[in-house]
Amino acid sequence: MVRNGRRMAEGDHDDVVFPAALRHKDTDYGVRLAEALGVPARLGRVALDGLDRLLAAGLGDRNESRIIDVARDPDGPGGAPPGR
Repeated sequence: MVRNGRRMAEGDHDDVVFPAALRHKDTDYGVRLAEALGVPARLGRVALDGLDRLLAAGLGDRNESRIIDVARDPDGPGGAPPGR
């Protein structure tokens, strides 16, 4: 969070340290494992929703810190979340 927190605050997403597509893959693995073990993964599901929207907007190759754009503007990258 320290690395990405500063980048998010400054809007500095140009230098790709970890692409959103790879963060999506890892988060998906973690959520599916947790749920298979009967452990709720509510926060993981929230993160996965935001990452889904980044990928839908074609931003999977951009830095994972772009997730802040979804949090700041729910109708931004990837559009409104399902059910809205």
